[in-house]
Amino acid sequence: MTGTARPRVARRRNFRHSPPPRHAPDRDHSYLTEGREVAKVARLMGITLMPWQRLVADIATEYQIVGPGESEDDLHLGHRHYKYSKVLITVPRQSGKTTLTGPLRLHRMMTRPEITSYSTAQTGKDAGKRMKDLHKILKKSPIDHLFQKHLSQGSEGLTCRANGSTLTRFAPGPAAIHGETPHWVDYDEIWKYTEELGDAMLGGVIPSMSTIKNDAQIWMLSTRGTLASVFMNKWVALGRAGKEPGLAYFEWSMPDGLDPDEPATWWTFHPALGNTQTVATLTADMYGEGMTHAERMRGYMNVLTMAENPIIPVEDWKALYSIAPDGVPSRQDVVISYEVAPGNARSAVMASWRDAGGFPCSRVLHSAPGSIWLVEYVRRINRTWKPRAVAADDGGPTRRITDLLVNPPNENIPKIEVFTTGMRDFGTACEAWLTSARDDKVFKPDNTTSFSNAVAHVVTKVTTGTERIDRDKSTGPVCEVIASAVGIWAYGHPDAADVDQIY
Repeated sequence: MTGTARPRVARRRNFRHSPPPRHAPDRDHSYLTEGREVAKVARLMGITLMPWQRLVADIATEYQIVGPGESEDDLHLGHRHYKYSKVLITVPRQSGKTTLTGPLRLHRMMTRPEITSYSTAQTGKDAGKRMKDLHKILKKSPIDHLFQKHLSQGSEGLTCRANGSTLTRFAPGPAAIHGETPHWVDYDEIWKYTEELGDAMLGGVIPSMSTIKNDAQIWMLSTRGTLASVFMNKWVALGRAGKEPGLAYFEWSMPDGLDPDEPATWWTFHPALGNTQTVATLTADMYGEGMTHAERMRGYMNVLTMAENPIIPVEDWKALYSIAPDGVPSRQDVVISYEVAPGNARSAVMASWRDAGGFPCSRVLHSAPGSIWLVEYVRRINRTWKPRAVAADDGGPTRRITDLLVNPPNENIPKIEVFTTGMRDFGTACEAWLTSARDDKVFKPDNTTSFSNAVAHVVTKVTTGTERIDRDKSTGPVCEVIASAVGIWAYGHPDAADVDQIY
């Protein structure tokens, strides 16, 4: 044979590893399924579906044939009414999300004449790249001639030549594909979407899909995100609860309590390990240059993390609290500091000092939700400990607590002198704390969970050349960190306070 070689269908691969999903609906055998059809399309594309992909395809595409009494058009088109209108899949990196969605999209186009389908990702650029990757896979397959490719930047896609069905990529945005009536929409890496963006995109699609009954589906795929991934997190909560009508939720993630650095753990949940991935390939990806512990946990263990890129990696924080302070200070030689998180979400009281070696140290005295307990707690500590100073930042809801301490509601309650940091000194305090804990690694914290969680939440900003802890943009309460920074700063500056800094 001469000329260009004919495209070949890939040989069947014998995939065996199939860890059970952490969450998935049971197969309802009163419904038919498109799983086998999708698997055949995949093979024509040179793809053999792994067990987890086939399980998703079998369950998520469950349908019933339109019965008598429906319109003639419905009967003529052979409409299949799906059991699930929405599908959410969360799997670790390198599991094969893309190799599942490609056959699903093409199958939907080939079996539904003149439908419109749409696809996006975390950005328009990412969506365009995924569409081009689909073009490349098609080019090597025997079904390439069935589709016309659209290559214009911003509107990359496909048209099924035989029936006019289309697939178009779009950039995620509040007004994306509003006014359209799509039969299929898929969103990739939804953990990146803000709550407002995600809600707006679904809000523009769901009403239009309702006009075509049960023949339309929305597919959402992603690794897990952070606490800031509010849009995805609320859909995960609905999926896990199993109380959202029409939602098929699938999750493969690390079981609680296992060691994420132990390969034996990966075999319990990673659905591509032993199929398209090996321990060696996952190890190379997970422990490559620049990969943080948080990103490894989020992306490869597929578990929720506090922040995408914490300012201090977990390993470094553990190293800090593993070294004990040089000597034990008296209660009179520590600074007591406090902080209230935005919205009174949490409050913390810290004891801070410098040890015999001059290194900064902080301990959590108490940390709890709300702030109703805080005033009396600080009064009691001040009365019984008689600390070197009581300190707080003069910002946010903490200011209200300071006012109650220095201006008690009646004359029978003694006033407390509180040393506060203004904007300039707060910036200095934050920068000094970050330098000692993150950069020089000489800070000595305790190993309390609340302190570790606060560090994982921290987001910083640079204002007038100074890096500050941003209590409003942080992914959760950071009151322990702010109180620690202010306390350590106050420990070295109590005699330098201006009159207007002492309440």
